[in-house]
Amino acid sequence: LMTLRSGGVINVGTVALRKAPAYRLHISIPQGDCPEGESVRVTLFGPLDRPVQSVAPCGSDLLAANLQPGAYVLYAVSDWQGQRDNVERAVWATTQVQIEDKNLEAVLDLRRGIVLEGRVTSADGGPAVPDAYSVAMQPDPLAPGLPAPPAEQFIEFTEPGRFRIAAGPYPQTLLRDGSNRGVFIKEARYNGAPAQDLKLPLNTGATAHSLELILDDKFATVRGEVAGSGVVVFQLDGLVRGYYPAQISNGTYVTGPLPPGRYRVAVMPTDQVALETLERPFLDPNAPTITVRAGATETLNVRAPSTSR
Repeated sequence: LMTLRSGGVINVGTVALRKAPAYRLHISIPQGDCPEGESVRVTLFGPLDRPVQSVAPCGSDLLAANLQPGAYVLYAVSDWQGQRDNVERAVWATTQVQIEDKNLEAVLDLRRGIVLEGRVTSADGGPAVPDAYSVAMQPDPLAPGLPAPPAEQFIEFTEPGRFRIAAGPYPQTLLRDGSNRGVFIKEARYNGAPAQDLKLPLNTGATAHSLELILDDKFATVRGEVAGSGVVVFQLDGLVRGYYPAQISNGTYVTGPLPPGRYRVAVMPTDQVALETLERPFLDPNAPTITVRAGATETLNVRAPSTSR
């Protein structure tokens, strides 16, 4: 201990300060081609533990803070995720920024994408097309070393076997399967030419955009008797969201078209079957199974359990 008299001076050593760089990125989102009242999902990629995502109304601003120096990519896409009509109104934007030694401004120029006129056929050219299906594509990575943005789905069905799908004007890859009631694709043709590895260049210079999806095989059907009430649900083995429901009528059921494969089967209460929002498996792994063959009609009688979950 030291005694310090009034007016005295004491030296307690040296305090070293180190500058820890952390910068802010102010993001402007002009209305652009975005419909009034809509929002966009904005994802920031770069030297981060994981991409950062926010939702903001078109015509507003966002602030990203505590950013380290490095290269960043911003990606914005309509937030409504295909749940409305008029898919051609979906918008996209992307921009890159380099943070070095100061805060920065970035502008997302929201523009409408490309609308592809789509057609689905079976491998033998026939009309064996499911009565309900989904088509999804995923943007390729926006820069080397960055993950790809989330898969998108902006699709509307115009008539059996035909659809319109909107996509950003960037290279995209079709998802072969895995989405709810997914189409299993054997071949895809973009503007009449085969799409290698299901990759679509999405040439913005083309005057028209067409997409033909050729299914892996003919679809199958399962029918049978039911002891109990509810909905008979088929879960494609190995796919969390590969669900196909069949309504019960007078103690019997008939599925819609099923992709060939192995399924787990259960009878579920109607209020538990929410296929549009389901994100997790709900069938017992010990549930009865059936393997359906391409183009075949199978028979399976099922019984509702005393308690379902």
